[in-house]
Amino acid sequence: MLGSSTAFTLLLLSGAASTAFGPTFQRCPADFQLVRRGQSISAAESQYIKDRREKVLPDALKAYSQNVKRTGIELPKYVEEILESTQFPTVGISTSGGGDRGKRRF
Repeated sequence: MLGSSTAFTLLLLSGAASTAFGPTFQRCPADFQLVRRGQSISAAESQYIKDRREKVLPDALKAYSQNVKRTGIELPKYVEEILESTQFPTVGISTSGGGDRGKRRF
């Protein structure tokens, strides 16, 4: 067993350790903002998007429409018009880091 002085020393040290590494209250700087300012994307990223739209998107959308047609669903005429043009829709998909795993049930 630990002696009472050793136990007391460990108790003091554990309190000091939790204070040194635990959360503390701090004020945010006066110019701190939670919402970032609107800004444009870089020229390289813009070129990447342009290239991807030209090289990848047409085939991906055509494959998708063919898969839908195989199910027997008739696509509206405007979908065919989109696939024949160079003006493709922009679609964004976002997911959270680990939250998606939490809602799955095995």
